Amino acid sequence: MDGSHLKLYFSNMDTETEPPIVPPYGLYGETLGFPDILHYEKTPWRARFYGHIAPHSHPNLHQFFILRTGGGTVTLDGGRYNLADDMVLNVPPGCVHAIAFDERSVGSVITVPREVLDEARLPRQALAAIASPKTLFASPSIWQCVETVQQEYGEGSSALRSAILRHMSALLALNIARMTPAGVGMHDDAPPPNANTRLVRRFTALVEEHFRNHWPIARYASTLGVSATHLGRVVRAGTRSTPRMIVSARLLVEARRHLAYTNRPVQQIAENLGFADPAYFTRVIQRKTGLSPTELRRRLKGSSPAVAADKRV
Repeated sequence: MDGSHLKLYFSNMDTETEPPIVPPYGLYGETLGFPDILHYEKTPWRARFYGHIAPHSHPNLHQFFILRTGGGTVTLDGGRYNLADDMVLNVPPGCVHAIAFDERSVGSVITVPREVLDEARLPRQALAAIASPKTLFASPSIWQCVETVQQEYGEGSSALRSAILRHMSALLALNIARMTPAGVGMHDDAPPPNANTRLVRRFTALVEEHFRNHWPIARYASTLGVSATHLGRVVRAGTRSTPRMIVSARLLVEARRHLAYTNRPVQQIAENLGFADPAYFTRVIQRKTGLSPTELRRRLKGSSPAVAADKRV
């Protein structure tokens, strides 16, 4: 496998400081904005080239691993489980996970930005079901979702591609949620999240509540009852990102959402996101994406997701 595929998966986990613009292989660089509705890939190359995916988490990405055949082990928030044919792994944002596929493993992984599922307006029961990590066995409807995603993901010229991928990601989540009440999920003996995992989750929840207020990291730490140094160390270990990067990423996600899905003036978007100076908001967007807000809006609305992704990769 070439180096580009290596960076596709790990680009959001190995950056000590926030880069000024979108890197060329930033497909998984969630701290800089996800370039497509979702990302789809088959898994044999992971088993073949890595054998083991080291513990990590994605603060803003929801992943669905679907194993057609094969085996191995997976660790989800400290619980260790065996993989088997037709198994699905539901890995929500913030879940620390590690996977070791065996050499015969064949399957798929579908990665969905958190905001895509947020915008799907799933029922509260479904959101609660997919919010916890779990293993389950794929139903025929789940396989149908995977096959449709695989087909549509490569159809960059399709006018309805984005809508179909959004619909299928929501349908996949709903099918997993539907299976959860039946008792098919994580093992009953799964250990509870440890203190560090709980702190990361509390921090990301606090970010969701206050990112528009532009709190300094010291205030987040104080509210959580820890020092800023301790918070940084725990967040870095659990997510491969710094607290500042996570806050910045959440702001950028919201900015992209407003630019892509509303016609609000840039000044109004800046105010909604807590920027007293629209010019400073423009400089922040330019530093993070290499584009002005107007240019980014034009790119998001005028280019298909496949074209935008191709330009970055």
